[in-house]
Amino acid sequence: MVKISVIIPIFNTGKFLNKCLNSLLNQSLTDIEIICVDDGSTDNSLKILKSYENKDERVKVFTQKNNGAGAARNLGISYAKGKYILFVDSDDWFEEDGFKLLYDKAEQLNVDLLLFDSIEHKINNQFKERKYFNNNEDDFSNLVFDYHYKNNKLVMNSFFVPWSKLYRTKFLLDNDIKFSEIPLFEDMFFNVTVTTLASKIAYYPKILYHYNRLNSSSITSDIKYDAKALIIVDIYKSIENFLRKNYFYEELEFNYIFSKIAEYRNVLNRVHEDYKEILFNKIKEDFMNLNLSNKDIFKNIYLRGYSFYIKVLNSNSYKELNKFNSLKAIESDITHPNVLNADYVDADYVKSFEKTKNNINNLNLFDKDYYLNNYKYDGVLDPLIDYLCNGAYKGYNPSERFNTKFYSEEYNITSNPLVYFVNKGYYEGKIRINPSVNNIRSINRLILDDKISNFKETGISNNSMNEEIIVSLTSFPERMDDIKYCLYSLLTQSFKPNKVILWLAYDEFPNKEEDIPKSVLNLKENGLTIKWCENYRSYKKLIPTLKEYPNSCIVTADDDLYYPIDWLQNLYEDHINYPNNIISTRCRDVQLDDENNFKKYNQWKVATEGNDISYLNFPTNGAGTLFPPHSLNEKVTYDKLFRKLCPNTDDIWFWTMAVLNKTKIKKCKKLTPYCTYVNPYKELFSENTLWRENSKGRNDTELSNVLKEFPNIKEIVIKDNHKNR
Repeated sequence: MVKISVIIPIFNTGKFLNKCLNSLLNQSLTDIEIICVDDGSTDNSLKILKSYENKDERVKVFTQKNNGAGAARNLGISYAKGKYILFVDSDDWFEEDGFKLLYDKAEQLNVDLLLFDSIEHKINNQFKERKYFNNNEDDFSNLVFDYHYKNNKLVMNSFFVPWSKLYRTKFLLDNDIKFSEIPLFEDMFFNVTVTTLASKIAYYPKILYHYNRLNSSSITSDIKYDAKALIIVDIYKSIENFLRKNYFYEELEFNYIFSKIAEYRNVLNRVHEDYKEILFNKIKEDFMNLNLSNKDIFKNIYLRGYSFYIKVLNSNSYKELNKFNSLKAIESDITHPNVLNADYVDADYVKSFEKTKNNINNLNLFDKDYYLNNYKYDGVLDPLIDYLCNGAYKGYNPSERFNTKFYSEEYNITSNPLVYFVNKGYYEGKIRINPSVNNIRSINRLILDDKISNFKETGISNNSMNEEIIVSLTSFPERMDDIKYCLYSLLTQSFKPNKVILWLAYDEFPNKEEDIPKSVLNLKENGLTIKWCENYRSYKKLIPTLKEYPNSCIVTADDDLYYPIDWLQNLYEDHINYPNNIISTRCRDVQLDDENNFKKYNQWKVATEGNDISYLNFPTNGAGTLFPPHSLNEKVTYDKLFRKLCPNTDDIWFWTMAVLNKTKIKKCKKLTPYCTYVNPYKELFSENTLWRENSKGRNDTELSNVLKEFPNIKEIVIKDNHKNR
């Protein structure tokens, strides 16, 4: 049985054919057929093909007049006997085990379509990897999906090529899927039909195909299109008709329009001068029928595309359009006066564009001086506008903080990376905006917003068991917009506390609940308690609860973290077994030097394992620490004392009070060395975060303060250190 039919259209690629065919015939999977369709070559291609056909019965050669690659591939499909089909271009080559890997994966998952990665080989030893998805996003080993995956991006993207996919032959035949036989853009309609009609798609995230851009006939980006390029408008019309006929259009409208505008712009730039005016008129007519006014299509602000759309509508000729693209007005977008005053401008788009600029400025992501100095920009436009509409597409960075190329590659972003980040990625937790930013765990706030708005359950329990369990935290005005995510995670625990108390300071919320967002107030229906107290700053997470509920078991939380569903259960189960110890989900290991002096705080490493009980376990209480009743020294609530000794480092104060009270700290059975942040971007780049200030040496200063005030602390810790050796 033939397992894979390989179909190759050939036209004048004799100098590359041997490498191509040898890479196919030397595959470890041998149950294949290679269908070669010569498209009227005038070089020695057909002679080479015949020699291979005579040597290997798996090679089958067919000929046709010069009808194009689409017709050649269709002819190949009609002769295919394999269970699967691969398309290969005659100047490219395959990895040696590629066929077997693809066949085995397709059989394992029983798919209609299997995607795989490729690599472009360019001149001067340059190359570019072409990947469908970011391999780090999902485990693709058993994942089967359809066109909905990743917001329908698969249907219309730059991967119109047929050669990075393995097709089930029966799927193509049953759906009568064929290539367009117009000798240009023949892949586009084929790709749309395949990706929408395939109900089972999988992805094999490995580079198996080598795309040869060294062949002059393949370097199409430098070739001017002739009159055949005018067909591009008709091709998109046929795609639209297909989408409407099969009831895909409404769902895929954004993808369709996004692709159409990008491709029109590309083809108009590359068509020969003799045909630019004709193509411009066809595109303008199509755009006038498109009527994007008042459509919610461009909320992602595809700047280049939308500006092209607007400029075409407001130009009477290609020559006039070209003025928009002069050196001084390059990618002027909606800042150009003719665009702002145009009848076709969507007011919502302008508003959304302004919001984007505001977001960029609020997040301090555009540095004008950096941009001017690094890229020698001397244009008349606002430098930020130049970056958004021009610089980003050249790989320029808007500031030292945001690395355009890195962010684009890290998250597989094909649109403007900075625009994507401030409008979407920021909320999805995709915050690695440069290589120096750690891969911090974060949440997808877009998904959680929907869950929170529909949250109906009660997040607390009336069952007190033998003691009351209280989760206690605090916040301040700047975090009120984000705290709902933290609170939601506390109210959806597998083990319910008796209370979740949010302490707020009178002076920071003078109008009390009137100053609190509705999204937070709504959580009172789910069991949240909001209480008011004196402003102890970060100490508010524990001090007022200790005062009001001295006989309760108190678990601390931080307003900027999102807690796993079993967080409280793990703490409480350890507490049952070790009722007299403080239990902490995140600890640093206190370090002493050879002379029994405390090492610098930043040398106390975060514990990633262990189940020990010791004074040498230093809880970082925001991650979650359970304090049994009366586990801290009575001085713990002496506010004048802790304000004097540790005004900024509550963790040091509470640890000191535990040691003074002779209460040892146990590492939780399930440690959480890496926290999940509600808004890690703010934590990373805000100059006002407490941890940023403490990282400058405050921890060491305030540790020294408490050791001077309570010298027996050192003695207790040293004794415990010797015991643990």
